[in-house]
Amino acid sequence: MKPTKRSQNNPLTTNQLTGAIIDHVLRQPLSYAWRNNSTGIFDARRGIYRPAGKSGTPDIIAVSRGIFIGIEVKTGTDRLRELQKSFIASIEHAQGHSLVVHDFDDFKQKWSMVMDMLHDRGVNSRD
Repeated sequence: MKPTKRSQNNPLTTNQLTGAIIDHVLRQPLSYAWRNNSTGIFDARRGIYRPAGKSGTPDIIAVSRGIFIGIEVKTGTDRLRELQKSFIASIEHAQGHSLVVHDFDDFKQKWSMVMDMLHDRGVNSRD
């Protein structure tokens, strides 16, 4: 799990921000989201952490109107790692969307831009 960080621009910890983003997405029509836990699992027998999924995956997985949206939450001095950049490129290559957000206002602005783009493409219902 990411450490909880706060910055002057973001009064929320990383965990609080992640929760607020998921809550916002779940309140949107035809949308679903969940926290993608990619923290390793400690294997006490071997004394090591085992990978708990694919490295570089976004912190939040969202689907809205049938479109995949990966959301990477970065607070404080946290920056994208190379594996995360590669995963984002793969999402976009598959015509999904990815957001790298630093605070809740940043998320809302980027989320709105994606929703507007989907609406402009006619992706606004189950039709």
